[in-house]
This record gives sequence, C-alpha cells and structure tokens, in this order.
Amino acid sequence: MGIQIEPCLYSGKFMKHTIKRILYYGRNHYCNVCCAHIREWINVGLDSEVFNKHKMTGAGRRKLGCPVCHSSDRDRLMLDFFQSNWIANGELRNQEVLHIAPEKYLTPSLQKKVGRYVKGDAFEPGYQYDEQTQHLDIQSLPFQNESFDGVIANHVLEHVCDDEKALSEIMRVLKPNGWAVLQVPMALDLAVTIEVDATLSTEERITKTGQFDHLRLYGIDFWKKLEKMGFVLKLWNSQHDAFKWGLNPNEKIIAVQKK
Repeated sequence: MGIQIEPCLYSGKFMKHTIKRILYYGRNHYCNVCCAHIREWINVGLDSEVFNKHKMTGAGRRKLGCPVCHSSDRDRLMLDFFQSNWIANGELRNQEVLHIAPEKYLTPSLQKKVGRYVKGDAFEPGYQYDEQTQHLDIQSLPFQNESFDGVIANHVLEHVCDDEKALSEIMRVLKPNGWAVLQVPMALDLAVTIEVDATLSTEERITKTGQFDHLRLYGIDFWKKLEKMGFVLKLWNSQHDAFKWGLNPNEKIIAVQKK
C-alpha cells in the first residue's frame, strides 16, 4: 500500500493562490505543502558566504522554494516525515506533544491529529504569536518531568546560548521512550561544530556562523552530541523523488528517542 497523503494544508486558501498556480504550472515538480504542480522552483534561503562554502542542509541559498506557497525544501521534508509516519497511521491520536517555534505549515495537521498539542516560543521582537502559543525558554521548560510523548524543535538549537541545557530539558520533559525531532542547519563537510559567544557583534556572528542570530554552525558531531546526551539517534530519509518534490537529497530528519 502506498503512503497516505494528508489533504492539502492550503486547500481552503486555493483561490488566493490560483494565479500563482496558473503562472507556475508544470509537471516537473510537486509541493506537498500546497499541493501545487509547478514548472520550476524559485530561490529561497540566505545567500551567506559561510553557508556557500559548506555542504549545507537546511540553510543557504538554493533554488528549492515553492513559488505558490513559498515553502522550502526543509519544510517539505519535515511535512513528508510526519505525514509518512505518525499522521498517516494515526499514532499521534493519544499523544501529548510540545512544539517549540511551531511552523505554520505543520501546525494545522498536528492540531487535528494530536491528543494534546502545546505550542511555545521565545517571543522574539518583530514576530507575531497567536494566543495558543506560550512564552517559554527551551533552556528552562515550565513543565513537569515526563510531561510529553514528543517534542518538536526544528531550527531552534542554533539560536540558544546553551544547546546542551536545552537538550537536557527536552530529555527531562519526555516520557520514557518519548521522541523528539531536532532539525538544525548543518554543514556536512564540517567535522566539529563552530560555536560563538552570545556577546559577539552581529557582523562577527555572520562571519563565523553564517547568520546574525545563530550561535553555532553545526557539524556532523551534532549526531554524537545527541547520543552523548542519552538519546537514541534515528535518521530518516524521504522515500520520494528528491528532484520531483524539491528536497535536498543530503538532508535527513534527525529524530531521537529517549531510552
């Protein structure tokens, strides 16, 4: 039996995207976020000198953006992961999930499928948050031990001062055998993560990590760090055609499980 695909997240906004669907229509590619069939992708991501010199996943300038809904390759990969696993088979129905810095393309599906769904973010200036999103610090989560079956924190750890403390907090609030999805921008040709001090200027951060609000550029040692923290690492690959779906074939979903 083939993979069951969730109904299009943006189906209720079809008319809003009708013109773009027509302008970019083609059979070369497919966006699983807005269910558009398109002729070609558009550029997405930050054109950073640091990112450009590394073999990056989840960051950097690349022609893998959807011209209809503006999703990126990392967005489509994450949605594919959840649709192909927990959403498709209904395993989230009775689970309690904490979603940190919740992505707008993923939230609608999770809210409908999860037993208890908690959203939280750091409330950075210049961003808007809905009433259901709690103000929290991932380095000191306001929840009791073993409160959640799952934690989602994608592209969060590179922003926090102490990522090990954040990981220990995720471990603490997870129930036994609980899971977490922890994507980060990663340089696959970098053996050791580049760390910078939070007191560095914006320019210095950009020079060292590639982005003004990043405190580290992760290398492949990130996987070992997760195992050192006590997680069981489970990397996941999409079964879909990377060219057709606009995925980075080098990016894997970083899923972990609490022992």
